This record gives sequence, structure tokens and C-alpha cells, in this order.
Amino acid sequence: MWHEIWLGSRILPVMRAVRGFLPAIIGVVVVTSVEGVAGVFYLQEVAGSAVLYALLLSAWAVGSLVGVAVTGRHSFRMGAVQSILVGGILVSVAILVEGLVPSALVIAVAFIGGGIGNAIHNVGVRNLVYEVVPREQQAQVWSVVGALFSAAAAVGNFFGTPGLIGSARSLIVWAGAAGVVLTLVTILITGLTRGNQNFRGPPRRLPPEG
Repeated sequence: MWHEIWLGSRILPVMRAVRGFLPAIIGVVVVTSVEGVAGVFYLQEVAGSAVLYALLLSAWAVGSLVGVAVTGRHSFRMGAVQSILVGGILVSVAILVEGLVPSALVIAVAFIGGGIGNAIHNVGVRNLVYEVVPREQQAQVWSVVGALFSAAAAVGNFFGTPGLIGSARSLIVWAGAAGVVLTLVTILITGLTRGNQNFRGPPRRLPPEG
């Protein structure tokens, strides 16, 4: 156990390099987790049928596929930080629109945009780790990131339970609004251009293993 704690402490210098963007990264996970639970109840009411409900859910998947195709093109020039923040905004706005406009058609369009943003955000997180972490330490960093994601998802699932602190629709609205505000604040604090430039160049080296 102590050896694992020591290994974890060795990646703290690298994690400090990305901590300015962790609220936006973790916030997207919490927001989508809240929607994932509350949306089950809310979207069924909006859809009115199992078929339309399934189509609404597939809209997000379609958007994700489009996002994967876009980010996989050589013409995609968005940097890691830009991808994280732009993707986070798209995801949060999509969830906010879902809660504010109870229309299946509007939600379907918003979900396509949200899926695209989700893919862009994920690519940004991946690229950010690859840019600041030396290859031999990436597995350790990914384990920490994975643990943070799991904890954030658990928090989102808990607070996304309808009736706990509000109705399903109100939870979705608040989650989307919180995601938008959090991402915008991160943009204001770090700056898209300045933040992206900070992650150009060789990865930082961590202390060698003892």
C-alpha cells in the first residue's frame, strides 16, 4: 500500500501542471452523470414512447461518432486545452437546452451537438496527458485520472437521483448551467490561447523510480 502511495505522490508535479483545467474536466463528468440518471426519467416523459426515447439516446451516440470523425482528421487543429474547454461547453449547453426546452426534436439536435462536444473533450483530455507526461509515467497518471472520473461519476449519479434535491428536469437544468459556468470561469482564468501555449513542448520529467 505504501509503495502505491509513494508512486502516486511522484506524479503530483505533473498533476499540478493540469490542475487549472481539472475542474472543467471533472465537471463534465459530474454534469453528464447527473443527466445520465435524471435523464432516464425526464426523457421518457418528453418522448412519450419507448421508440422516441431510444432515438433521443441514439442522437448523442451519433454526435459522438461525428466528433470522432472530426477529431480524427488531419485538418483538426484544436489544441488539448481548447478541446477540453470547447468540448465542455458543447456538452454543458446541450444538457442545459435539454432541460430548458422539453421538445424531442430540439433535444435530439442538442444531443448531437453534445455528443460532438463529448468526443472533442475526451480527445483533449487524452492529448493533454500525452503532452505533459513522459511515456513511462502515463499509466500512473491515467490511473489517477480514472479514479477521479469514477469518483466524479459517483457524485453525479447520487445528485442526479430525482426527488433527492429536486425534480429530474430541474436537476438537468442546474447541471447544464453549472457546467457552462464552470467552463466559462475556467476559460476566463486560464485563457484559451495562453493555456494552449503552456502545453507545447516536451513533456516534463518525473523523478526516477528508486
